Amino acid sequence: MTAAIREKALAYGESTPLSGVLTLPAGPLHPERPLVVFLNAGLLHHVGPNRLHVTLARALAAAGHASCRFDLAGVGDSPSRGDGLPIPDGVVADITATLDHLEASLGVRRFVLFGLCAGADNALATATDPRVVGCVLLDPSIHRTRGWYRHYYAARARRLESWKSVLTGRHPAWKRLTDRAARALSPAPVACDAPTADAPPEYFRSGPITPEAIGARWRAALERHVRFFVVFTLDWSVFYSYRDQLHDCYPDLSFAGTTLHHRPTTRHTFTTEADRDWLITSVIQWLADLDAAPAQEAP
Repeated sequence: MTAAIREKALAYGESTPLSGVLTLPAGPLHPERPLVVFLNAGLLHHVGPNRLHVTLARALAAAGHASCRFDLAGVGDSPSRGDGLPIPDGVVADITATLDHLEASLGVRRFVLFGLCAGADNALATATDPRVVGCVLLDPSIHRTRGWYRHYYAARARRLESWKSVLTGRHPAWKRLTDRAARALSPAPVACDAPTADAPPEYFRSGPITPEAIGARWRAALERHVRFFVVFTLDWSVFYSYRDQLHDCYPDLSFAGTTLHHRPTTRHTFTTEADRDWLITSVIQWLADLDAAPAQEAP
């Protein structure tokens, strides 16, 4: 760890105790500069997948940005909640309590929420908080569009291995076809299919899974002029297959203040050094642009 960077363990929360780590740059803290809050990626500890959040927090501190990575109640170092709130409400309550603590203890009133996967959904759910001025969303929930089918299956058709698996009967599509045929021929009633990847389990995720509900959250945040840095990766290609899919999914919304990246060769958890370096450099530049942008009032 760079000697100039300061790290401090946090313990806070009244009805629900929470734990985290504050990472500060050298020199005095600038309360007007947004503080980055890293949210759990599902059930993973606040260090992040393969220590992604630690790496990012220290790189941000070296660039002059303070950050906090904490554990939601029942995840990592934070004990289970005792207030009886359901997971979606509890997640937002924990994030809000964290912003409250950082504002009271540091005087910071502007925040950027950073989330991967379920963490991205949780960030979007909390973006209505007036203190949130930006969000970094890595592989948030998204729904397929007509364009998704064109791009996704065109890419698969270009892969020789896919054709080989179809011709030899090893492709998953064959099993789906035979299963459907068996159900059609069966005289007994058949239960509905189990939820697919389109309906992920609630692993500490506050995000709804219907397009309308997700769109409502985007609308609420965009109307507040929240800035977004959004990345969709290779592992999200089963949901997101081309760059402008977010715009096509919600054509009535203006994403004018959104930085959108489609990274079809990057893994979900940014496992390679090159991808992490790109993410660090890009987020630091985005934060600099956010600092320089004039504040806008919500209509």
